[in-house]
Amino acid sequence: MRTEGAASPRERAARSIAVGAGFAVLAALAMLVTLVSLAGASYLVLLDSLQPRYAALCVAGGGLFVALMAGLIGRALIDGGLERLKVAVRTSAVVALAPHALRFGLRNAKLVGLASTAAATYFALRSSRRPD
Repeated sequence: MRTEGAASPRERAARSIAVGAGFAVLAALAMLVTLVSLAGASYLVLLDSLQPRYAALCVAGGGLFVALMAGLIGRALIDGGLERLKVAVRTSAVVALAPHALRFGLRNAKLVGLASTAAATYFALRSSRRPD
């Protein structure tokens, strides 16, 4: 018997995921505003010593460098996750049952991860609305 104010572990987990996703979006927006402000300030500082065209090129080059570094770090993280996924798949009994589906999953790890996250969120949210 549950009291009206108590939430089940599933409800708390779903609420935690939703709040965490909201804060992640807020952090991404704050980071975007910060980077735009930093680029504008860098441009204004560089105008004291460079012509406007060169100052703009320097700011764009810095932005390109940050984007490339973030891309390389992201790629390394994805590759590491892919290797762990391959090891997990090789040791799983599911490999014998569905080799075609697993090969598709390995080739499209991002898609499988996105679909898995969406499915887990859907079921967590669906079960939190179910009456007892």
